[in-house]
Amino acid sequence: MFGSYLNLVMSLLFLDVFVFSQQNEKKNLTATTNNLPKIVRQRLLEDALLPCNSSNGTDLELIEWWYKRIGGVYIGAFNATSRHVHTNWTKDGAYQIADNGSLIIHNVRRELVERYECLSKFLNGNQTRNSILLRLDFSFWYAPEPFSLFYERLNRVRSLERKRLSRVRAMLVAMEKYRQKHMESLHEGYNRRMSTFRENYHNQVETIRNSYLESSERFRDYRQAQKENVQQHLDGYYQQISRLREFGHKRVEHLWESYEKSVNAVRTFTLEQRLKILN
Repeated sequence: MFGSYLNLVMSLLFLDVFVFSQQNEKKNLTATTNNLPKIVRQRLLEDALLPCNSSNGTDLELIEWWYKRIGGVYIGAFNATSRHVHTNWTKDGAYQIADNGSLIIHNVRRELVERYECLSKFLNGNQTRNSILLRLDFSFWYAPEPFSLFYERLNRVRSLERKRLSRVRAMLVAMEKYRQKHMESLHEGYNRRMSTFRENYHNQVETIRNSYLESSERFRDYRQAQKENVQQHLDGYYQQISRLREFGHKRVEHLWESYEKSVNAVRTFTLEQRLKILN
């Protein structure tokens, strides 16, 4: 992402330098001559049309085109009288003279950017020279066209941003899916543990209840046995008391009878003794 921004900044700096150089070139041309050369701008790898200003003259006889670099190279000529086109140099098919005297440059590229000269010859013997500067057109960098370089850079940056955002969204979706899956796993684990705990709880409660019932039953049986044992002890006690009471009554009666016999015997003996004494 940082590299994309760096390339964009470098492209903008290059454009500023180019515009500044073009402005300086235009100022220099204005200062040196009043007959300013015409500037034709065209985009890279597109066809450029260089018109000749004298091609519409009434007494025009011939139009010659020259490539003005290192002395000049003769490209070709257009005969206005016979409407015949003569081509001397095409530079691998880059140059073509149209039937109206204009020069067509196919697939404009860096090595074709140069000064071209149109020499117009008239029937009266006069001649005029027109210089045309071919330059690459970089204005489309800022033009609102979908295939301009600036917008292409911008679209690339936006594409990278969209890709990054799509990756972030995909990561967020994956994180959300992982979170949901983790939550579902936690929920299932919680329900499973709660079910196990509930079953263990009910089993323990049932075990404790059964143990309590068994203990209560045993205690009830033990209490009943203890009651029966106590009752037996009480019955034995009552029987002993009854026997003791009967024995006591019998003993008392026997003692009473013995006492009465003794008293009667004493009374009888005393009376007899008294009778004996009296006799």
